[in-house]
This record gives sequence, structure tokens and C-alpha cells, in this order.
Amino acid sequence: TSAAERAQDEYNKTKEEAAKREEEHKRKVDALLSSVQSESSSTSDRRDALAQLSAFYPEIFEKYDTESVKLTDIVKLKREIAELDGKKKLEGSKKSYEDATAEVKRLEELIADQKQARGKSVSFTEARRNIEELTEKLERARKLQSLARTDYSKSEDDRLLSDAGRASLSDKQLEVAIAQARYAAKRAQGNGGRGLALTNSQILGGYT
Repeated sequence: TSAAERAQDEYNKTKEEAAKREEEHKRKVDALLSSVQSESSSTSDRRDALAQLSAFYPEIFEKYDTESVKLTDIVKLKREIAELDGKKKLEGSKKSYEDATAEVKRLEELIADQKQARGKSVSFTEARRNIEELTEKLERARKLQSLARTDYSKSEDDRLLSDAGRASLSDKQLEVAIAQARYAAKRAQGNGGRGLALTNSQILGGYT
């Protein structure tokens, strides 16, 4: 298998594990919120559930008095938790892409250094061997960078299309998003149905 194929396998495994962790966390949070919301829960159970939620989301629960959270607060809590989870996911995707990009740049610079050094501080044979090894690593890094870029763009789009994302847009930004979506649909029809991927930043263009 090639370096790119191995990178794809590595990425798929990492994504699968991350999805499992995310789903498990969501189940825990939903169960805790249900315990807080349920009128059949004892005061002790509600207190314990709120304490666990506070540990998961201190930045949210620092605004609440957990001793007096009302049932009417639960809807607001659910929305804030969903928004924060979406934000963290986007930030994680962005960091992964930035790290992958930095790794590509680092390897490219190392290869350039080896080309400059061959026949001087490094023999031609050693330089060629080093360049071959670095080139294979670069192939893997570029594949991971491409996958991370796709993942980041999807996270951007998911956040834009969420209720919180739409609510944060101005009328002008919404007009641009709608126009771009219609344009993408037309391009997709004339492109063999393959579609045209637009990222959040592309949709918003100069209006952000």
C-alpha cells in the first residue's frame, strides 16, 4: 500500500474512534439532562446530575446556580451545550488542519535542505536516501492535510447550517449564502451530478 492509502486508513480509524467517543459523550449528557428534567428524579439525583454536567461544561454552568436550576432552564441549557459542542468540534477540526499544514511545510523544508546539502555536507547517496524517506512521509502528510481540510470545511458548514449558526448571520450574509447555494446547485446539475462543495468561508466571502 502507498503512503497515501495508509494515511487514509489511519484517518478512518481515528475518525471512527472520535465518532464513538462523541456519541458516548452525547448519550451521557442526554441521560444527565433527562435526570435533571424528570419530575420523578430525587433531589439527590438531580444534584448529582447537575454536578456532572457542571464538570463537563464549567463555562456554561458557572452562569447558573445549580441548587436552583428550574425545569424551564433545561431547554436553554440544551441549546447552550449543543452550541458549545459544535464550537469545540469546529476548533478541533481547525487545529487538526493547521497541524497537518504545518507538518507538510516542515517536510517540504527538510527536503529542500537535503537537496541543497547533497554533495556538500551530505553525500549524494545519503541525501538521496533521506529525500526518498522524506518524500514518502510528505505523501502521507499531504493526504492527511487534504482529509483534515475536508473535515474542517464540513465542520464549518455544519455550524453554519445549525440553528445557532443561522441566527448569528446578518441578513446580508444569509442572502449571500442562499445565492451561493443556488449557484452551487446549478453547477452541480451541469457537472455530472458531482456537486460543488462550498465552505462556510467561501459562502460568506467578504461579508464576515
